[in-house]
Amino acid sequence: MSTITTPKVGAVYKFTFDTAYAAFDGIYRVSGIQSYDEYVASGGDIGSDFFSPNNQESALEDELPTVRKSPILKLESPDTDSTDNPKYAPLCYVSETPDYNVKKYNKFGMITYIGLCEDPTVFDFIKDTVVETVEAAFGITPEPMFVTTGEQWMTEAEFNNVLKSRDESKKKILNYYSENLRLEKELSQAKTKLNEYEKIIISLQSQVNKLKA
Repeated sequence: MSTITTPKVGAVYKFTFDTAYAAFDGIYRVSGIQSYDEYVASGGDIGSDFFSPNNQESALEDELPTVRKSPILKLESPDTDSTDNPKYAPLCYVSETPDYNVKKYNKFGMITYIGLCEDPTVFDFIKDTVVETVEAAFGITPEPMFVTTGEQWMTEAEFNNVLKSRDESKKKILNYYSENLRLEKELSQAKTKLNEYEKIIISLQSQVNKLKA
């Protein structure tokens, strides 16, 4: 077995244990290291703390001489605000030097308020758009879902006013979109003309060079 570097108290590591004790594999903050005698003196029971959770109670008697020579690690959740349910593990069962190249990454989502709606299925197309966009940009397949954030009583006339207001907004957006298309078309035409002018200039320059020769 290769030599295992003893982890530092207060640091966070990914731990990998021998196969029989793989139930303890995971990322932990090392909150303490004790000798076996210190661990027992503080009320520790290696049978219930380590062998039982790994379903290795039958191995305790044979393994105890090895355990008594090993430092006992106190392992807790890497989140500093969580100190519940620490785990105790003999260092001798760590199969490789704990990996310190770990950090916390954000689980990111997106929440947006859409507004009042009579038939939520009209927004289903948004799911496909979100999935396609995020997959193309990041290689992530999101799972968008719609939820009801509440309800509001109103008359049919009031709801129709809401729809009318939305129609006005759509007209503005469509006008903006149409204007963009018009400008893009004009820009494309201008680029075509510039290319033609460039060809004419090159042709004239070539003729001038021939006359000079």
